[in-house]
Amino acid sequence: MRSVLRIAKSNTGIFRYLVTAFVFCLGILALYTIYFSKRASEAQTFFHGNTVDPARVIFVGGHESSGTGLLRVMLDAHPLIRCGAEPMVTLELLHLRHSMQGLRRKRAIKAGVYPEAYDQAVGAFILKIIEKMGPSAPYLCHKQPMTFNYLGYLGYLFPSAKFVHIVRDGRAVVASSIERGFNPQFKRDRPLEGLRIWDETVTSIIRDCQDLGPGKCFTMRYEKLILNPKEETTKLFEFLGIPWDPIILKHETILGNLTNLNPYEPSTRQFMRKIHNESLAKWANPGSVLPHDFIRIARVPLLKKLGYSDLGNPPDYQKLSPTVPYV
Repeated sequence: MRSVLRIAKSNTGIFRYLVTAFVFCLGILALYTIYFSKRASEAQTFFHGNTVDPARVIFVGGHESSGTGLLRVMLDAHPLIRCGAEPMVTLELLHLRHSMQGLRRKRAIKAGVYPEAYDQAVGAFILKIIEKMGPSAPYLCHKQPMTFNYLGYLGYLFPSAKFVHIVRDGRAVVASSIERGFNPQFKRDRPLEGLRIWDETVTSIIRDCQDLGPGKCFTMRYEKLILNPKEETTKLFEFLGIPWDPIILKHETILGNLTNLNPYEPSTRQFMRKIHNESLAKWANPGSVLPHDFIRIARVPLLKKLGYSDLGNPPDYQKLSPTVPYV
């Protein structure tokens, strides 16, 4: 080795070449080590857990056309909350999980993946979707209305999360759903069928919410949110355990700061405006998509239980009780 060094030193060019090559190899080795250490760390994070604390997750849901979109942008306006657009995949995943019937369920049980492994995978998937949908924040929110068809199951998956259910007059829901045309179950010539769907769906959600308990699930009325936004959101934030902030009443002033306003969501255009009450009784006004006879006589049990059928026609929502009775 010493003889080699003497020979190298005798030729300055060769010696410099060897030193340069040695340093270059060390650099490549260092970069290689850093790169694969980072990849291993990322893989460990991906496969072995989420970074989201379920206790800081808020789920927002309810029947379609009930005001979940407005509530989500109001929450997103809060400096401590990120509440983005609908993730779409959550409802499909919940459908898939609950479609395990008959032979498929038996096979899954024998394979050792049902129900515990499936449930853990579903929960981890939803948390990862919530985490990656936008920037980090102290509290993260998931909004997809009809996922609350599985509210009891979501409460089981996320026992420390908070759930916010928003309910609206079923007649207004039917009219809005017909106008927007994204749900084929709501047809202009069969509004009573749509109202019965609303009755069944919302009754089930309210019961699940009440079963979860007042510490985990909060049902608020859309009409009261519109008419008394400060009072209603103050109660909501007391439930969430988050300080109330007046900016949530002026979401339209910070549209550039809101998370992922999706032009493909039917209600996004309405978010550009400040909170208004123009659509509250639109379903009962002249020019409504609902037939006059339906408006006059529409009855389902939940309308009565929630007090909507006692408000007159057109309804005076100021008379509506802010609390939701047990159903």
